[in-house]
Amino acid sequence: MVAYCGRFILNLTSLTAPLRELTKANTLWEWTSTQDAAFQATKHAFSADTTLVYFNPSKDTEISVDASPVGLGAVLSQKGDDGAWAPVAYASRALTVTEQRYSHIEKEAIAIHSGCRNSHLSIYSHPFVVHTDHKPLIPLFNKSASQPPPRIKKWILQLQEYQFSVVYRPGAQNPADYLSRHARPVTPHEEEEAEAVEEYVRLERFRPPRCP
Repeated sequence: MVAYCGRFILNLTSLTAPLRELTKANTLWEWTSTQDAAFQATKHAFSADTTLVYFNPSKDTEISVDASPVGLGAVLSQKGDDGAWAPVAYASRALTVTEQRYSHIEKEAIAIHSGCRNSHLSIYSHPFVVHTDHKPLIPLFNKSASQPPPRIKKWILQLQEYQFSVVYRPGAQNPADYLSRHARPVTPHEEEEAEAVEEYVRLERFRPPRCP
């Protein structure tokens, strides 16, 4: 995250100096009030006006998403006049108990669903690109003739109102990775949505096959 947003944060080198000292060889790792102050200041800088930009419908837009075993993360970004991508908004949430049992591909798929839904007011009726580090999802989302598993099918159907394509980006270049591993707690509404998906899956499993 720091590497992705660093060029937009004023005096980043000075802010993070106490933290970088801890990474040097032969340095005693000791977390003091100095390191804590540097950490808090760096966190604050991520959401400052000098870091985040206002959404502009005329600019290229992307959403980087990621899923970890415990949470989801997304970063909405736009391309500036100088060609650099700047963050517009961050989003994250923990996985529900039910979602934690999903397969890896399902977790990565719900990361796409969650990332788009969180950015609805910005991306609706506006074309954009979604970046994921999970290659198997690309044909499922980009090809209408694909036959995804029931859960992923549900999420794809719910995202049909958006104009987007899914593109691969290596995990090491994905700014959403940190957010997915440090997610906020899940809300009751998100718990209910997860249960609604499970109800859909159960109905699909018992639906009689269509006649040819």
